[in-house]
Amino acid sequence: MESSCVPNKKPEYGLIILGNTEVDKSYIGNLIVGYEIFKPCARGEGIKSGVDYHRIDTGSSDLLVYNMPGLIETNQKQIERNKREIMKVFEQYPLSIVVFVWTQVDGRPQPDDIIMFRALQEAYKFPCTSLIFLLNDVPNKRSPTYEGRFLALLTKLLNPMPISLENMIFLDAFNSGDNDTFDATRNRLLYFIAEHRESCQKLQVELIVRSNELCLLREAIRRQYLEIENNKQTFELQVMLMTEAYAVFRKKQEKRYQDMMVYLELVKVQVATEEEKKAGLKEQCQQFWKKLEDEKGICKKVGKGYKIVKHELCDKYKCSKNDNEIDCAIPCKPCGDNSGLSVLIGSGLSAASLGVAGAVLGGAVGVVLGPCAIATAAAGAAAGAGLGGISGAIITLYINRKKGRSKVRKNC
Repeated sequence: MESSCVPNKKPEYGLIILGNTEVDKSYIGNLIVGYEIFKPCARGEGIKSGVDYHRIDTGSSDLLVYNMPGLIETNQKQIERNKREIMKVFEQYPLSIVVFVWTQVDGRPQPDDIIMFRALQEAYKFPCTSLIFLLNDVPNKRSPTYEGRFLALLTKLLNPMPISLENMIFLDAFNSGDNDTFDATRNRLLYFIAEHRESCQKLQVELIVRSNELCLLREAIRRQYLEIENNKQTFELQVMLMTEAYAVFRKKQEKRYQDMMVYLELVKVQVATEEEKKAGLKEQCQQFWKKLEDEKGICKKVGKGYKIVKHELCDKYKCSKNDNEIDCAIPCKPCGDNSGLSVLIGSGLSAASLGVAGAVLGGAVGVVLGPCAIATAAAGAAAGAGLGGISGAIITLYINRKKGRSKVRKNC
């Protein structure tokens, strides 16, 4: 799976979905892919090879969507196993974007999520441009300050790490059978991800999570919440400022999203137009070759007609019937004389029994008449094609290509 070992392989990027067990990471993965590929894991289950990642071919590169195991478990053995799985994926696909999925109760981040993210951030120092915070299943009926309050709490609990509004996305809850809302939510999520840039995620210090310390860490977070409650007036001011800042950011983001959707619709129309043109050309070619197949006996008639013309020319100029001797034996008359003969034979044979064979003979005779008549080969072919139909022109091209290929084989 390591791209560095395979020459000329397409670039591979990771989209690593992190979060504790039962935060619905599988749903987020399925939302990104567009259909159900990830199955929810029970608590304590690690990553399943071939099930918990999905490869998306984007044309010039491959995107690997990983549904990672949680980190906060009931015992140290499970924690260590999940740590190994997380570190293994980052080692294989360091060039990636990280999506951390948060859970909430009454709009408040949960302690185990705080503990997990602190440990990962300390170990990997995720760059801001490649980090996404995602809160799923946000209530549709919520306070106008819901997003601002969650962001203000997150800022306090993750201090001193700065929280960027550009890293946070809130996904509204909706009915699983609502396909239109599903598509709209998926489009917004994909656009939000596209606004970020993959970065090299490397382990910088040891990833440490100890099961015997979890109770102490949870208690420390509980005390932080109490401190926030004791300074409610100051905190509410921060909530108001964060709500206003997020509203401004959301408006600008919505404008960029709508502009992108308009652009994608234009691209979609252009692609559809090109596909229609290709389909039309393909249908024409199929019709041409069907006509050619229906008239395949013409080639034999063309050969026979060519021999008759050559025989008459040889009799007239008293030369041998060897193709190599014809040009030497035929006098090089002014181009005007040869031109008339070329067109005459091409159109005359077309009007007679050979039909589209006139196109071939008209062009062939122009060449047979020597260097001065080469310019009239096209005129002769045109005269024959005009009466013999489009199939005549195709047969002419087919014969010429066939001669060229035959000549190459002989030279080889």
